[in-house]
Amino acid sequence: MSAALLKLVLLALLRRCLVSTNAWVERFSILSDPPIARAFAEMASRPSVPHTVQSLSHAVGLSRSAFMARFSAAFGESPMSLLRRVRMRHAADLLAANALSIDRVALNAGYQSRSSFTRTFRRYYGSDPSEYRARAQRDSSDSATPTEDAIEESDAA
Repeated sequence: MSAALLKLVLLALLRRCLVSTNAWVERFSILSDPPIARAFAEMASRPSVPHTVQSLSHAVGLSRSAFMARFSAAFGESPMSLLRRVRMRHAADLLAANALSIDRVALNAGYQSRSSFTRTFRRYYGSDPSEYRARAQRDSSDSATPTEDAIEESDAA
């Protein structure tokens, strides 16, 4: 989970780099705002929890308005929008691992309703969770099986 959290932090920093006019000041704004970094860490480490702006702002000791302003300044989007992305990434990882049913993946991604989860997942990934899982399994088996070209290259060497 810590590797996934690090990836999300780096992704957020990279996005800021790409749109910032003052690169050195803006790039690491999340790291200079500990309450916002804690809120992000809470969302990323526990995506299944029913987070709200109220619960996150309370957890980090900020008013709702101050939390919203600082979070939006750090990430360029609202906390709930980022939480949805975190949840969808978490769900995609769980689906690719193929260890849980889609209902369990939905619950682990913070969705009580499979239909709501499926609609959101389809909007983010362009396919249903079951289709995404099947494609991920195909892709992993294709990469695990050497291609004919790779076999021919190793035979030629």
